[in-house]
Amino acid sequence: MRQAVGRALLVVILAISSLTACNSSHSDSAKDLTWFMWSGSQQEVAAWKHVAAMVTKRYPGIHVHFTTATFSDYFTKLVTLAASNSLPCLISVQAQRVPGVGSLFAPVNTAKLAPQFNRTIMQSMRYAGKTVALPYDIGPYLIYYNKTEFEKHQLPLPRPGWTVDEFLRDAKALTGHGQYGFAVTGYPDHWLPFALSRGANYLNHGDLQLGNTPLINSLGWVGDLVHKRHVAPAVPSTPDQNWDVEQWQSGSAAMVIDGPWDLINDKQVVKFKFGIAPMPAVDGHSATLEAGSGFGIAKSCPAKPAAWKALQVLTSPAAERYLAQQGRAFPARTAQEPVWFANAVPGAQTSLNAALKTSRPFVTTSKWDETSTLLFQNGVDVLNGTESAGSVLKNVQSQLGD
Repeated sequence: MRQAVGRALLVVILAISSLTACNSSHSDSAKDLTWFMWSGSQQEVAAWKHVAAMVTKRYPGIHVHFTTATFSDYFTKLVTLAASNSLPCLISVQAQRVPGVGSLFAPVNTAKLAPQFNRTIMQSMRYAGKTVALPYDIGPYLIYYNKTEFEKHQLPLPRPGWTVDEFLRDAKALTGHGQYGFAVTGYPDHWLPFALSRGANYLNHGDLQLGNTPLINSLGWVGDLVHKRHVAPAVPSTPDQNWDVEQWQSGSAAMVIDGPWDLINDKQVVKFKFGIAPMPAVDGHSATLEAGSGFGIAKSCPAKPAAWKALQVLTSPAAERYLAQQGRAFPARTAQEPVWFANAVPGAQTSLNAALKTSRPFVTTSKWDETSTLLFQNGVDVLNGTESAGSVLKNVQSQLGD
């Protein structure tokens, strides 16, 4: 009888031990992860929170808490958080900023995943020879235009192969009665495509070179649109790098340079029909920059296995399809590209594919965040005609110590 009781007691003890072990295992796998990403509207925040919830749906023990900042503030805050050793586990990065902040990220093994993504953006997610992030989008800078205004003025719609002379003709025709044909700021992403189409460059063998004559002339040409041709509004001193895009979205300007990632906002706030076109050609040459962004794991993250699981969900085919449907991202995963086209405006596929054929990777230096900020802040003087392009570009180069 004692043996039977002993055996029964042993079974109970083993069962309790097994249950305790299971609970302990579940507790160990349960993680609360914070994800830091930029956003520019409530619809973007909603999209990112939806993607974060996908992680918990796939892994019930992992909860991703979304935190955000404006794009203008994001990278400054990222560096500040790193300095105070308080980086979230999941952090985001734009391809142009990888050279400057790539050291904050833990390398990730993407050998099996890499073939599913666009090769160019995968290369842009590398730092010191290692992949530090998985991309979620890619896309060239293009011209967004107010189709309603073009039709009202009986102008041919911009199309692949249109020229800079046609752009100038249209911008002039669309200017008047408090409206302008184009809008621009000193933010380099929104004027460099014109410079590239004019044969200029901002790098020389990988080193920043802002004081070269073709680039000076190109920025001067863009400035002329504001203070000489008067087809673009004077630019205010504002911390908002998307001021020009907002002018276009409100209908105050008929054309602007932007990327496919902004379609989510345009579909929500724009009250007119619009279209997308490649950069206009200069002497038969059209060029643009190809940018993109991704998510990675902070080197200081104490929960890297859970973060890696989460990261794969944030960039999964399901997440890419959702972001493409919303217009937030032209997918970095090539198989999901048709989803964006199906939810974009008419003609977008032809224009975006044409732009991709003439685009080049947005290669930068480790000082690009500082470079971009200085060009944005000082470019307003060039655009408004109070400083020459040469003096501003050379001054920025001098401030960077290059």
